[in-house]
Amino acid sequence: MRESSLRPTLLFTNRVAWLAVGVLLILQLGFVYAPFMQLWFGSAALELRHWLVPLGTGFLIFLLVEAEKAIFRRFDRKAQRPAPSAEAPAT
Repeated sequence: MRESSLRPTLLFTNRVAWLAVGVLLILQLGFVYAPFMQLWFGSAALELRHWLVPLGTGFLIFLLVEAEKAIFRRFDRKAQRPAPSAEAPAT
């Protein structure tokens, strides 16, 4: 959980997660744009600008989590450094 997700080798490794994202995207678009769903739920199609708020919020949260991981990695490296020896070098 502390490794960065920004590396392309890690970004596409979980196929199940991407499948879930695809299925949820299709279901969401169907709910928003299918005329029979709009009739059943009394909803209306969204304009592109309305999609920018949740997409921007999700991207901002992603960046904050990545920043938190970077901070924890930095503190972990500092904690793992060996302490300097208390013995003075012989001269």
